[in-house]
Amino acid sequence: MNSKQDYVTALCQFIDQSPSQFHATRSIEALLVESGFAKFDETSHWNLKPAKKYYVTRNDSAIIAFVTAKKPSPEAGFNIATAHTDSPAPKLKLKGASFTANTIRIPVETYGGDLHSTWFDRPLGIAGRIAYKAEDDTIQSKLVNIQQPIAIIPSLAIHLNRNANASNEINVQQHMAACLAGQKIEQVNETIAKEAGLEPSQILDAELFLYDCQKATRLGVDDSLVSAPRLDNLASCHALTLAISEAKPTKHTQVAIFTDNEEIGSRTPQGAQSTFINTILDRITLAFSDNLENTFIARANSTLLSIDAAHAVHPNYADKHDPAYAPQINKGIVIKANADAKYATNAVTAANFRNLCAKNGFPVQDFINRSDMPCGSTIGPITAANLGCQGLDIGAPLWAMHSARETAGALDHKVMIDATRLFLANRG
Repeated sequence: MNSKQDYVTALCQFIDQSPSQFHATRSIEALLVESGFAKFDETSHWNLKPAKKYYVTRNDSAIIAFVTAKKPSPEAGFNIATAHTDSPAPKLKLKGASFTANTIRIPVETYGGDLHSTWFDRPLGIAGRIAYKAEDDTIQSKLVNIQQPIAIIPSLAIHLNRNANASNEINVQQHMAACLAGQKIEQVNETIAKEAGLEPSQILDAELFLYDCQKATRLGVDDSLVSAPRLDNLASCHALTLAISEAKPTKHTQVAIFTDNEEIGSRTPQGAQSTFINTILDRITLAFSDNLENTFIARANSTLLSIDAAHAVHPNYADKHDPAYAPQINKGIVIKANADAKYATNAVTAANFRNLCAKNGFPVQDFINRSDMPCGSTIGPITAANLGCQGLDIGAPLWAMHSARETAGALDHKVMIDATRLFLANRG
């Protein structure tokens, strides 16, 4: 790829291929394999070599890729960049399906803090993971993606709710059930099984989400905007994947971490609060040393970059930002800071990153929440605290975070890729 257009087209394709965190992980894996990364399994013994590319997955929804140092040593440590594979979405409650008002109705529960109203009246697909009984009587898993529009969450007509434009409280259990048409409930399982190439009786359980079927696209009079579902945080995942894929071996080991479940607190075996990150980093250190103390030395000599979406100032709601900290779309990477450490950023890590960007002509912006509004968080503080290393939170600015469809700047994506690649390769 050699132009901004190429990178944005690739981003749109990546998002379209990744309707769930499971599919996102598979998309990341495909790009890594294409770039020469070799896969290791957590349950096996590792035989790592210097200056080589490796990756490992967990739960089909989290992945860690790394490029080992030319001469690995605990004093060199790690340069680590992180992103998360999951996004807010309605999750199907399949056993609650009913045939109501001549349509199949499936209730949902919301995964993460989504903007409920944005899911209404959209053509929706279904994607995720199923668990099934194989012919040898073992339990296996498989990803499914019903790409054609199969469901919709219809709004109530304004004639039946005259106050809809004034206030419209949405009850997720009652008002956000997906409607799939059809004539019998069994058609749902039959459709899922057909997509998976299985018999309905083989499917024992499922983790399935609704998603917006409309493709990611560019828009604007100058094509400088990207409209897509799951930009938070698949744009960061795509940038980080390309950055680690292009990485050349250095004096330190470069690591790209993609965890799951950030949107619900990261407290899962595949989340940032799990053992996943520490275990993999320690195994890398111990592959080149038999001294346990070196794992602590390596962590202390590491630095962390957390990449997540940032709030761009909304042209219709500019008062929701502190005017001194109001990032704009297509104006560069955003450094995110918070007095309560909701982000990992401190003065030193921010200064180092500003210096790196200034040397390479990358535009940088700043975001601090309004002082009278609560702040969100990322996996940055969790990861930095668990590792005991210094960290920084950055992001590309976007509108409508946690909507079924978000908007970001086409120009910002290439800058994020290049800045992440340089962070992984450089110290200080």
